[in-house]
Amino acid sequence: MKGIKFYFAAIALIVSFLSVAQENVEIKKQRFLLDDENGIQITGFGAPIFEFSEIDNDLSVCMGGGGAVMFNQQFYIGGYGMGLVPVNGKYNFSMRNFINGQLIQYSNLSPIFAHGGLWLGYIHDSDKIVHYGLSTKIGWGTLGFVDLQYNIHDSEIGIDPIFVITPQAEIEINMLKWFKVNFGLGYHYVGGVDATYVNNDNKNIRYYDKNAFNSLTGSVTLLFGGFERK
Repeated sequence: MKGIKFYFAAIALIVSFLSVAQENVEIKKQRFLLDDENGIQITGFGAPIFEFSEIDNDLSVCMGGGGAVMFNQQFYIGGYGMGLVPVNGKYNFSMRNFINGQLIQYSNLSPIFAHGGLWLGYIHDSDKIVHYGLSTKIGWGTLGFVDLQYNIHDSEIGIDPIFVITPQAEIEINMLKWFKVNFGLGYHYVGGVDATYVNNDNKNIRYYDKNAFNSLTGSVTLLFGGFERK
């Protein structure tokens, strides 16, 4: 009889020990790099962009858009494209035609400024309603002039390839899970502004000063995408 009691007591002790051990053992769950719960959360967005800067001492507005892939609602990489909103012509040039050397008068020309390329960014504390971020646009494009009335020999002149970089600091406001507004302040650096023409005195003259497009810039960006951190 004592043997039976000892047997059941031993079984009860073993069961109790296994139960306690099971509670103390950490259950290991397999993790994956791209898993939303434990890995990298990947989302994206698209955005119309409005930029305000100074071009050749005049206030200018550029419009465009872009899109990017976001990682953990913190870093993003994508592309963008921007173009200057047409303004009334203010430029006048008297230059010699390269074909026959005749003097041509160009008047009421409007500037052309268009560029696009890579868009990189960092967002800090994106889960807060108001937070800040940093971004940089690095692109290539062209500038020049156009006659909006198309009444000159060529509709576009002085076309010049350029390099553009626009770093800026930003404030973002989370409006909805799929929409937020971004306000940025940065600087436009435009390199490669060196196209020239031959004037009446047979001298090479720059269409634009090399710093004509370098200026402080402000932006308003409307972002549509997935902005909920999981």
